[in-house]
Amino acid sequence: MKLYRISEDCKGWGSNRKYDFTLKHKWEVPMINCKTFGDIWGDSSIAYPTIDCSKLTNEDDFKKYRRSKRIFLEEFLKLRNQIQHLLSSSLPVPSGTQLGPMLGTTFGQHGDFTWDYSSAVFIHPEALQKLLVAGIKMPTTVKPEIEARGKIPFEHLEIQTEAHALLSERCIKRMRPNCPACDSSGISAFIEPDLITKSSIPKNLDLFRMRIRSRFVLATERFFDAVRSLGLTNIVFEPVEVVDE
Repeated sequence: MKLYRISEDCKGWGSNRKYDFTLKHKWEVPMINCKTFGDIWGDSSIAYPTIDCSKLTNEDDFKKYRRSKRIFLEEFLKLRNQIQHLLSSSLPVPSGTQLGPMLGTTFGQHGDFTWDYSSAVFIHPEALQKLLVAGIKMPTTVKPEIEARGKIPFEHLEIQTEAHALLSERCIKRMRPNCPACDSSGISAFIEPDLITKSSIPKNLDLFRMRIRSRFVLATERFFDAVRSLGLTNIVFEPVEVVDE
């Protein structure tokens, strides 16, 4: 089995085509101040743009103006459980999880794929349709609320890249166990190269995130072959090793 880490094509597409974003998701799970190990942390690379917090009676608890406020464990667990009930139980909802569609502005020339600094990945609807016709198992996509500062409207969709792939313990140095209360990581360093455990690779998706180091998005060989065959732009692939663990 082959996997690839995907990213924007800075040397190809990006060498003579500039673009930028000013974006944020509509809501988030606030950062936590956990007293167990004294951690203040959050992981904003995990995002669920399909989640609509406007339907929750306590929507204000997830609004972005709370970013500067750090909540304690009891409140965090309550908010996390609310979101967890709206998702598959296997998906992580760490402190800092981003929720709802992307809001903001953009300018420049976007390829079939385009990328925000926050690690969000967008795809043009025509490219998405080509991949689906080719039999690629794509994650859910969401129409963002992004206004283009130029003549060409921004039509791309945000891909909800779920965090599934687990990093082998051989790649991890720990200073302590994960926190039993808030699940903050006890990792002190990573050992290159990344090794992905085969059993953690989802069978129903060809595009997904790493669960640890969640800013990295992975693709299957089937996705790699389809993108190359279709000639889709602004995406590059770096092989990642898969191990039986």
